[in-house]
Amino acid sequence: MTIGEMQDFLGDLYRDAYKGDKLIKINLVQMGWAIERMLARGQITPFDDYDKVSHFIFDEIDFTQRSRHDRG
Repeated sequence: MTIGEMQDFLGDLYRDAYKGDKLIKINLVQMGWAIERMLARGQITPFDDYDKVSHFIFDEIDFTQRSRHDRG
């Protein structure tokens, strides 16, 4: 699967598979943002194989950012 295909897949998961799960949706958005930042910096391309660059993407994801609903 390419990065471009992964972006489409994340969108499908967000809209359909995890429609009612806010926590999973937040994680999907975080992954999408990480991919967008890396694309903008030229670190990855839409044609890269996701499996070969996924470890870079996971390093880029900010899992500490929380939903406004989780803030105290």
